[in-house]
Amino acid sequence: MKRIILLLAIFLTLVACNQRKSYYNDDSSESYEESTFYKEEEEYPDGTYEAEVKVYNPDTGHKATYTLDVEVEDAELTKIYWNNGGWLDDSHFSPVDISDGSASFEDDRGREYKVELN
Repeated sequence: MKRIILLLAIFLTLVACNQRKSYYNDDSSESYEESTFYKEEEEYPDGTYEAEVKVYNPDTGHKATYTLDVEVEDAELTKIYWNNGGWLDDSHFSPVDISDGSASFEDDRGREYKVELN
C-alpha cells in the first residue's frame, strides 16, 4: 500500500512539474513587441478630422484658437483647412506625427501651432 501511495505521489509530482515547465516555456512565435496585447494600432487612419488648432504669432503676440478640418496621412498631419477656403500644407510646414491625436509645429513664417484632434 505504501508503494502505491509513493508511486502515485511521484507520478503526480512529475505531472505537475511538467505542466509548470510548459507554462513558463511558452514557445510562442510572437515576440513581446508583436504581441496582440501590446500591438500598437494606428488610432487615426488617413482622412479628414475636426481639430482644435491653437496658433501663436510671436512677431505680434497674437494668440487664437480655431475649430478646423485637418488632413492626416500615414499618421502625420499634412494639411489644415481654414474656414475662408484656404489651407496650410506641406509647402509651409513639415508633416508632423499626430498618431496620438496631438501635434505641435512651427510654420515657415515662425508661427507656432498646436493641433488636437477631436
